[in-house]
Amino acid sequence: MTDTSPDSMDHTENIPKRFESLDDFKLLEEFPDTKSLVIVNIAGEIVYSNHSFEKTFQLKEHNNIFDIESEPRIFHLVQGLAGSHYSSCHLEIFFQGGKSEVPMNFLAEIERIFLQDQELFAIVLSSLEDKYRLENKINSLHNALEFGNVPVIITDGMGRVTFSTRSFEEILGTNIELLYNKPIQNALEQFLDAPALEEVKNKIAMRQKCTRIISGLHSDGTLWYNEITITPVQKDEPAPVSFIVTANDITNYILKNRIAKRSEERQKLIINNISDLLLIVRNEKESLFFENANDNFYETFSIKRERALEKKIEEVFDEHFLMVLTQAVTTLLRIKSGFHEFRYKNYVLEREYLGSITFTEDLYESQRIFIISLKDITEQLLNEERLRKAYQKETHINKLKSSFLANMSHEIRTPLNAIVGYSELIEDDVNAGNIASAAELFPYLKEGYARLLKLVDNILEVSLIQSGETEFEIGRTRISEILRAVYQSMMNAAVEKTLAFDLDIEDENLSINADSKKLEKIIAALVDNAIKYTEARGRVRLSSRMEGSYAKVVISDTGIGIKKESLARLFEAFTQEDEGHKRQFEGAGLGLTIAYNLTKMMGGELSVDSIINEGTTITLTFPIPC
Repeated sequence: MTDTSPDSMDHTENIPKRFESLDDFKLLEEFPDTKSLVIVNIAGEIVYSNHSFEKTFQLKEHNNIFDIESEPRIFHLVQGLAGSHYSSCHLEIFFQGGKSEVPMNFLAEIERIFLQDQELFAIVLSSLEDKYRLENKINSLHNALEFGNVPVIITDGMGRVTFSTRSFEEILGTNIELLYNKPIQNALEQFLDAPALEEVKNKIAMRQKCTRIISGLHSDGTLWYNEITITPVQKDEPAPVSFIVTANDITNYILKNRIAKRSEERQKLIINNISDLLLIVRNEKESLFFENANDNFYETFSIKRERALEKKIEEVFDEHFLMVLTQAVTTLLRIKSGFHEFRYKNYVLEREYLGSITFTEDLYESQRIFIISLKDITEQLLNEERLRKAYQKETHINKLKSSFLANMSHEIRTPLNAIVGYSELIEDDVNAGNIASAAELFPYLKEGYARLLKLVDNILEVSLIQSGETEFEIGRTRISEILRAVYQSMMNAAVEKTLAFDLDIEDENLSINADSKKLEKIIAALVDNAIKYTEARGRVRLSSRMEGSYAKVVISDTGIGIKKESLARLFEAFTQEDEGHKRQFEGAGLGLTIAYNLTKMMGGELSVDSIINEGTTITLTFPIPC
């Protein structure tokens, strides 16, 4: 196996080649652009010439450079250098002849050398044509940059200015004399703040591209803006990096952007100052896309602007709003009126909106833009509902007032007339000394007084209930005790009307949490009504029982019953089934109202079942405490 390790490899290729003679040296290959080289002795005889020299001047070894026609003569230059104390010289020489018939300019570099104790002269000839062409190119480029008004600065590897066009000097307000050999950041310090300058300096040190925008004022006071770009340039790896600095006038671009931005900001300000929710969507390829919205819309719908823009609306909105919006667009396009109103209810926020939609055509983009506004009418609807209820309440109050006046005029006048009448009769009997007759009238006087007192007491009770000022003393109350007390107090009234009055208590210990006095008042009022509306030889029944976790008190009668259409207003104050002077039965119509409200306020329920001419059953239901 062949050893190919680095230590075993032949390094003779790195050792300079040694030549035994000039003939061996002349056998070496030359690059096409190798400079002409000739070595002559003090007499001008050529002792060595390379291929480039031989091709150009048609001379070779043993010829004499005296044969070369040039101005000045190259032979005289060699003679002059030989007789001087200088080791070398170089100057431009004009040659006439040689391989080319066209006169040529060369830069001649003559070096005095000693070889094998012999004084020789090595002459290197460099054609100046390439130099002139390069200079012409440079001059042409310079003229193009200058007269083409192209702002350019060139720096060396350290970022120091070596060249600047006049147009760049005008931008910076300085000249090349002040810029030359100065760091480029120094020229920009009047336009940039300290952090920006430091970044430019760091970018140059790291050989990185850097872009900055600078601005200033023209002589007429108008603004200008330039984009400065510093670009590193490196031809070959070992060569130091230089920089090309260019300036691009972006004044029009910035001013146009400012105008557009101001217009956009003005439009945004107008949109955001609209209190209604505003949404803009566009129709593109039979799909609706989210175009824009105002801040109120984004906030209400909890939408992030950057996540919604340019998205299809089905990617942005929930199904309910999507359905409402799509239907509004469809309806608008169908009716072709240019405007359409719709309703939208946000169930999450519990808000209701009156929506309006219109559209405009974007002829340039061939698109249709829909503008949707949503006005929050929740408070408006609530106010309308409040007004409606207030109106109904006012109507109800007026009706109650009318009922009160119709009923109370009779109810108050009757006992007062009785009191006044019996008082006058008693007065006459007393004056006549007829004490026995006067004594017989006292029960009737007391009955009128009691009736009036009961009426006033009920009116006050209703007033307390309606104002929410009723006070309760809730405690453990045995239902059987309340029923017996009511039964005893109502027995005489039932007997007077020749009614059968029954008491049925299923459980003596059945108890509820209630105000005992108010519970007795409730049951007494209901029994009183049952007796009042039951004709002679009818039946009234008072009972109690337990059903599950509830206690029930039932007052039933075989009276005249209540019409079905009258049940709805049965518990309203100052109302009876028959009102005004057509009423068949006495009373202010407050008993059921008081009973119903007190029952509800103590956590119970009161229900009524009635059939005309068959009777009525009223059931009180209370939860049994644990």
